Parts: sequence; structure tokens; C-alpha cells
Amino acid sequence: MQTAQVSSLISKYLHLLQDPSDPVTRTLTRDLPLTTGLHPLSVQAMTAAFAQGWSPAAVQRLDQLWQPFETIPMQRVAVVAPTNVPAALWQAVLGPLLAGAEVRLRPGSEDLHTAQQLIESLALFSPDLAARVELHAFAQADQAHWSALVEDCDVLAVHGSDQAVAAVFALAAARGFAGRMVGHGTLQSCAVVSAQYATDQALFAHIAPLLLGDALMADGRGCMSLRAIHVIGSLSPPAWQGLVDQLAHALAKVVKQLPAGTMAHAIQAQARLAVEEIEFAAALQGRAATVHSVGDARLLAQQDGPVRCSELGPAARVLAVYGYPSENEWLQAVAPWRNRLGVVAVAGSFAPDLFDRAGVHRLCAPGQMQAPPLDRAAEGRLPLSDYLRVVDRRISL
Repeated sequence: MQTAQVSSLISKYLHLLQDPSDPVTRTLTRDLPLTTGLHPLSVQAMTAAFAQGWSPAAVQRLDQLWQPFETIPMQRVAVVAPTNVPAALWQAVLGPLLAGAEVRLRPGSEDLHTAQQLIESLALFSPDLAARVELHAFAQADQAHWSALVEDCDVLAVHGSDQAVAAVFALAAARGFAGRMVGHGTLQSCAVVSAQYATDQALFAHIAPLLLGDALMADGRGCMSLRAIHVIGSLSPPAWQGLVDQLAHALAKVVKQLPAGTMAHAIQAQARLAVEEIEFAAALQGRAATVHSVGDARLLAQQDGPVRCSELGPAARVLAVYGYPSENEWLQAVAPWRNRLGVVAVAGSFAPDLFDRAGVHRLCAPGQMQAPPLDRAAEGRLPLSDYLRVVDRRISL
């Protein structure tokens, strides 16, 4: 099948995903609440966000982006898929397909059903398209299957923690894999709001629910989930309390729109420990941290934010709100995450180079963190560039 034919088919497939009632979409999402532990409303919101970013219009823009170059698709890509969010697996598979490659997919043990449902959904739409995805489900310790996964592949794309990526790369190298290795490791995401924006009640009332949706969708899993809101600029204690009160008020509504899934209790246990550690660290530094419980979610507020963030926030269904008096102090706090800030939602005006100095990969508006456009740069690279060979045929004698 020619690349243009594949691109056209995927564009039509993505068009069907715009409709949650379409059989193709229902097949894709059918059992996800059961197999992933996500609430049905969260699955619905996640699918809508994916369909918004990966739209037929985005496919067209992507074609235009690559038009000036001569490109040859990699023939075969081995994908070790992410396991935390179904939409991340969809992106990991549809990306190389869209570039014109065949895919060997090794899903995580927790996400086998997500992979199977994606293939079923593709088959319902186009058996020829589904045939380009070959499922390889095997245990981590199964050495023979690792060899079979990467054999004759041009690219090995690994999604997971930094440690998991390094381990798979080592396995592939030990088996003589000579292709391109692409790692998608640990990233975290946050929002940055100016004090001026945060103290404008009308403006903040508009963005607060959007930011909370970015935080609670998929129970806070994944690198694009909002971990913390960082407020930059001086606020008086009453103004800070007003900001926190506004967030708590909005959170009471958003927790009903995006309820916790069946796995949330386990995640919450981890989050409680993280919150306790943050409170303890704040107390040691003489900094006050307050926790507000709103339904099944928590809001952790600390006006004097951590001097350095080993984690941007506790994740799960806990949203941290940190205050920083200046841009320089914020840069110092997030320095451990330089070049690993996956997404930053921005509200307000800042120095033009602030986010470049922090090494941010993608900036977006509040409410758009979990809807990454297909034609965006991904982790500093042009979209789909991992699965394409750009050819230069200029010859001078």
C-alpha cells in the first residue's frame, strides 16, 4: 500500500473518531473502563481530546509540512507502547502508520486489551490498514520474542520511564539491532499563570475549570497531565487565599464531570504519601502547605513553592498550586526538569525566552494539554521525523 493511500485511510479513520457513537469509535473504547480502570466519562473526554488533536485537518497540515522535502518512510517500526494512557498507545501506533511504515506492536502487560481494541477498530474500518499492525504480546523476560520484535526493523520506538527505555535499548543492542532507536522517556507537565492573571477573578474563573480538566482527565496519568499550577509574581496572603478558594470551587464541579475510576483508590494511596512528603518538606523549610479535599480529589496549596522540584507535583488526583515571586525563582525550581517539561499551559505575559530557558517542549492554552495536535513538534523533533528518512540527492562533480 502506498504512503498516500495509508495517509488517506488514516485521515478517514480519524474523521470517524470525531463521532463517539460511530461503531469504529465504540470498538476502540468499548472495554476501556473495565480494562484500564478509568471512569467512562474520563474515557469519553480522553477520546474527544485525542480526536481534536489528531484530526483530518491536522493530517493535511502535516502533509504540507513535509511537502518541501523528499522523504522515504521506514519500512518497519517496532513499538514498545506506553501503558499509562490509552490515547498515548493510539498515538504511538498511528504515528508510524501515518508515516507509511508497518508496525510491530509490543503493548505493556496492562494494556494488551487497549492494543487489541485499536486493531479491532482499525479492522472494522479497513482490514488492509489493520493488517499493517502486528501484535507481539510477550513477557518482559522472554528473550526470544525480543529478538523477533526487532528483527528486520528500521526503527525501535520505546515509550516508558527513562529506566525502561534504557533497558529495552540494551536488549536490542545485545541482539545486534542496527536501526534507529527512539526513546520517549520521563516527562512532566505543569501550568504557569501570572499573578496578574490569577488575581483577575473573571479571567481566572474561565481558565480554572480548563486547567482542572487537564489535571483530572485519565486520573492524572501520563506525561501530558497537569501536575501543578505555578503562579509567578507577588500575591498578598488574601489574594493567594482567593485564588485557592476559586480553584476549590471549580474543582467541586470538575470532579463530577471527570470522576475517579476504579483504580483511583490505589493511585490515591500513592498520592497521599506524596502529599505527606511535600507537607513534611515544607515544614522543614518553614513554609506553609495546605491541603483541601474536594470530593475524590485534593488541592495542595503552597504560596512559597519548593526551591527545587524533584517532582512538579504529586500527580494522581492531586493538583499542586505553588507560588513563585519571580521568573528566575521559578526557573530555579524547575531546573531539575530542564528539557523534560513535556507541556506547559500558559496564562499571562512572561519574558519572551522564559520557556526556552526552561527547556519546554510544547506550550499551549489551558484546557489543551491533553489534546496535542498531530502536526506539533514532539519532544523537540518534527512530527513523524522518527519514522521517515529525509533524502538529499544533490550531486556535484
